[in-house]
Amino acid sequence: MIFCAVPRTANNIEIQYFVRITLRLSIPGIMKLRKSDLKLILMKLIAGIVLCSSTGFIHAQSIRLSAKVRDINTHRAISYANVFIVDTQIGTTTDQSGNFILNVPAGNPGIKIRIQHIAYYARDIGLDSLQTTSVIFLQPRIIPMTGLAVEAERVQMLDITKDLPQTVAVITAKEFEIRGYADAGDLLRTDQSVQIDEELSGRKLASIRGGNADEVIVLYDGVRMNNTYDNVFDLSQIDLDDLDRFEIIKGSNTALYGPEAFAGVVNIVPKFQQDYLIRFQQRFGSYQSGKWGLHLYKNWRNLHAVYSIKKSGAIRTATGFSNAQLVNETENHTGSLVYDFSGSGPANSRNTLGLMFFLNRMDYDNQIHNENLVNSNDMVSLHYTGNLGFVKNVDLSASYRKTDEGQFLLISDEAVERTIDNKSYYVYLEKRFYFRRFDLLLAYQHETGLLDFTDDRSAIIKTPIGVKAASFTQHRNGFVSILKYHAPTGSDFFNQFDINLSYRYDGVSNSQDHVFLRDPVNYPFSGIFDDTHWKDSTVKFSVNLAGGDEYLATNGFINVGNNVKFPTLFQQISSPQFITPDSAATILSPETNNSIELGFNLTRKLPFAATMYGWQISASYFQNNYSNKLRTFFTPGFPVAFYDNVRTAKISGFEFKPGLFLLHKKVTLEAGVAKYNISNKAAFPFKFDYKHIINLFIDHLGYAFQMHLFREGEQTGVIRLHSTSSTTGNVTDILSPELQPEYLASDLAIITLPAVTNMDLHLSKQFHLKKLKTYI
Repeated sequence: MIFCAVPRTANNIEIQYFVRITLRLSIPGIMKLRKSDLKLILMKLIAGIVLCSSTGFIHAQSIRLSAKVRDINTHRAISYANVFIVDTQIGTTTDQSGNFILNVPAGNPGIKIRIQHIAYYARDIGLDSLQTTSVIFLQPRIIPMTGLAVEAERVQMLDITKDLPQTVAVITAKEFEIRGYADAGDLLRTDQSVQIDEELSGRKLASIRGGNADEVIVLYDGVRMNNTYDNVFDLSQIDLDDLDRFEIIKGSNTALYGPEAFAGVVNIVPKFQQDYLIRFQQRFGSYQSGKWGLHLYKNWRNLHAVYSIKKSGAIRTATGFSNAQLVNETENHTGSLVYDFSGSGPANSRNTLGLMFFLNRMDYDNQIHNENLVNSNDMVSLHYTGNLGFVKNVDLSASYRKTDEGQFLLISDEAVERTIDNKSYYVYLEKRFYFRRFDLLLAYQHETGLLDFTDDRSAIIKTPIGVKAASFTQHRNGFVSILKYHAPTGSDFFNQFDINLSYRYDGVSNSQDHVFLRDPVNYPFSGIFDDTHWKDSTVKFSVNLAGGDEYLATNGFINVGNNVKFPTLFQQISSPQFITPDSAATILSPETNNSIELGFNLTRKLPFAATMYGWQISASYFQNNYSNKLRTFFTPGFPVAFYDNVRTAKISGFEFKPGLFLLHKKVTLEAGVAKYNISNKAAFPFKFDYKHIINLFIDHLGYAFQMHLFREGEQTGVIRLHSTSSTTGNVTDILSPELQPEYLASDLAIITLPAVTNMDLHLSKQFHLKKLKTYI
């Protein structure tokens, strides 16, 4: 028996070819061999050897090509680009680092190799040129190419495409991963619709389109991050390393991400595949600030493992206070294990099972006001997407999240010590169906939250009222269905006309146990509520028309619908008695919202233009009408908020954003205008009613320069004053001179914060030295 094995590389797969010649002879048969038989055996042996030799010769005549594919402007690696021999099925794709290996047959110098990606213009390179080229640069497109089925499978689609069409801003990793942003809050503030409220402790809350922070849902890898207590999330806990993108969904017409998204959704998508094995970073800055991080990545075929640890801190010395400082320290651990069952495409595409954890700790010490804040946020999730046996297109995830917050505050003779311990369990199940022109998505969401709350106070000037300690349990259930009909257009240009309808049902129940009141004799109802059960349904309708060709692309939509927001635990244990002492216990009702929005996007590629490469315009108009709006009041020096109700409120506005692409997209210039009309600024306190932005991006030969300039308008809010018997003095003694109030009544005042102008400048350069990549 003779066999030979010849390795051959095709599409990066090792294939073994075997040639086998078997002679079966018994010992008696050998004794009877004739001369002619021996001659036949010898001929077969020679034939086998020649066949193996010729096969090896053919393999030896193949040429092994390898190169890197990068963006011609940014020099960033281009992942999952198609690399193939023109007019053949022989090809491969680039990996996460933009590298590829391709074996092509020798003896044909006229062979052309094509490199193709939906976001770039395709490039053909001759065999001789490719043999002497180590890096291939592609020119980015303004209008992505369509019709690449293989590429579409490998490119991660936006999560929002499953929902109704609406205004979405996407910030990809290439716009922030090597910039100087401290955290997600700083990055999101560059968007024209987003306002970031930053506290001295470093906590950053996002507001969108003039709404409040508890009207924005924050998701991390599909897991809801808003806490059970007041439905907000601190964006300073999200470090920008190892993230793929941010999706800012504006408005209240989302159906998939749950109720209470009156203002919008921030969807944070992590990156599960990296282009490094080890990465270390060190940053230095003003305020004695610094941050270092160590990141590790390893893949074993279809298994991808990522772990990172980051620590940062800053020390700010307060002006006018001797040796008084504001000290911030954070520590962050993230990691993931993702197994790709399909074995192709990015690990976060489909047919994947992933385990991910997120651990964050923040310590803040305000030596000026004797304030200390310790916050920890831990989350672990298991996420599967793909097929479960014969059940196709399933998305299943389960997560556990734990948040602990301890706060100590001392102002004059008032002391507050508060602890909030929150645990939540979240389950999400999604199934998609495809019926010719119909797409149907069904999803079920469940969340259970357990909250232990304590709020000890001493030497409060006013009579202490409200809940001193309690335990809470909250159950949330949601069912959502989204139906999309792809109607025929009969047009070559307008090739997409979708009619979308969504229905969502939500139920929320709350209970409290082990309640201790500060003054149960005089205020027996303050902070006490019976078990609450709310349920409501929302319906949304949308029409979307899109189309385009190589030089022009357009997309427009109209959305109408309603939304609901359930009272938070914070609102339920607060009390209107502080404002109206004679009022009895109040049973809260959910807030409702009716909205309409119109939006469009137009992109134009200018052919044969050397300087102006193209332009883009996006615009939207929206109107939100609120009913039973809960209005919150704050008192200077008093760390507790109280509410009353507004029967109706309204926010309307428009957003306009033009952009220019110059010098083959080496230069991008954007401007943006957002203008809002807020009917009741007490219901939406300290929100700007206009914002202007100018963004400039320059990318050339690996150098990058960014300028972000924005101006936010004045912010107005209503506060409640201390009584004249307050030993801390009048409110005018607490506020700085430029923030003096305009009095509405004996105990209410309007405070106006001045307009703010901000400019960020970022200059960076990346260097590639063989396998070492450096950013400065």
